Amino acid sequence: PAIISIGMATGGRLVTNEDMDRILGRKPGLTERLMKNVGIKHRYYVEDGQTSSDLGVTALLEAIIIGDIDPSKIGGLFIANSSPDRLGVTTVADVQNKLKLPIWTEGSTNSDACAGFLHALKSGYSYLNELSGDEDFCAVIGVEVLSLSIGRDNEYSHLKRRKEAMTVLLGDGAGAVILDKVIPDEGANTKVGFAFGLDGKYAGDLGIEAGGSKFPLTVEALQQGRNLLAMDGQLVFDHAITRMAEATRRALIDADMPIEEIDWFIPHQANRQIIEGVAEELGVSMEKVIVTIKDFGNTSSSTIPIALYDAVKKGIIYRNQNIAMTTFGAGFSFGAAVIPMVGLSR
Repeated sequence: PAIISIGMATGGRLVTNEDMDRILGRKPGLTERLMKNVGIKHRYYVEDGQTSSDLGVTALLEAIIIGDIDPSKIGGLFIANSSPDRLGVTTVADVQNKLKLPIWTEGSTNSDACAGFLHALKSGYSYLNELSGDEDFCAVIGVEVLSLSIGRDNEYSHLKRRKEAMTVLLGDGAGAVILDKVIPDEGANTKVGFAFGLDGKYAGDLGIEAGGSKFPLTVEALQQGRNLLAMDGQLVFDHAITRMAEATRRALIDADMPIEEIDWFIPHQANRQIIEGVAEELGVSMEKVIVTIKDFGNTSSSTIPIALYDAVKKGIIYRNQNIAMTTFGAGFSFGAAVIPMVGLSR
């Protein structure tokens, strides 16, 4: 199996740092100064009525068109999404219905947030590996609409629930890849590697507190902002660098590949300083690191496929190159993948 086509989508509303100053009612220029080290210039928010499944459908449609693929042949659909159209319904169901994919499509949605896309990608590879024939394609999507789960500070907030930091960091977007069994070029690397980890004792330090069985969504919870994303920023920062570097090393071992053979490195686009920290920890030059946080912000599970799409579209990543991807998110959940791009047309 290999990635043969890629698509992406963003929310329909461009939000600059100047816009954030107006949204947050702060002095003009403050967001730009705060974002200097983080690396974000702007991000995209959904327009009224846009949903996660809408973005996922748009991204997958582009991948279908670019790859000249018959949608009726997509037998596997795996999605990473922690912001579904509605609770209790898998995002796979909404995407499958909107695109009229086969009823017998095998698929699942995971809600591992930032780490979700790589989990979904592994599911896609496993799906194709288990097929006896080569008649089916598999689609993998990372999609999030997070702009509806962020907000301003209010009188109930405490330090770990500050909203402004989350508001300026996050954006809405989707990235999709299509996998197929391919015949690689002679001598091309075909080794794939994955590694995943989880440290659940920090589950309460990044995420949305209210809305589950522990803290039901009540009027009081809404007043306290417990329905909005919150994090312990310093704790996340410290763990993200260590865990993403460690996961990458493990994925390289799984792929039996030295880091010197990696052509491009795509880390989760959470924070420019985190990206640089992971690269330094691994001894990877920033010249080999794909960085898109400036244009899209942190779009959680879709940051890696969006960055991959951007690099392929610009001709930076091309056929037969080796790509390492790593991520870290709520849970704390983290992981990495080593993927040879043997399925690209060029």
